[in-house]
Amino acid sequence: MGHYRVDKQSTEYVRDAVAFGYVIGVHDALSGTLVCSGANVTQGQVIEVVLKYMRNNPEVLDQSADRVVTAALKSVWPCARA
Repeated sequence: MGHYRVDKQSTEYVRDAVAFGYVIGVHDALSGTLVCSGANVTQGQVIEVVLKYMRNNPEVLDQSADRVVTAALKSVWPCARA
């Protein structure tokens, strides 16, 4: 997923894999309703968008994970209003 690398035997790898899976799950659940990323977006791109959003908006890190991930994804791939 991008340039992010961790030793696969480390605790961080397991933690990151769970977190990445969560982000992808939120993306997939919102796809086509609140988030319109398109068919060509990779999982790595989804992860990078969320990580960048979190780095650039540290004030949101006390919010629930679903709110942060949703805000990050909508900031890049909002769906047009009907």
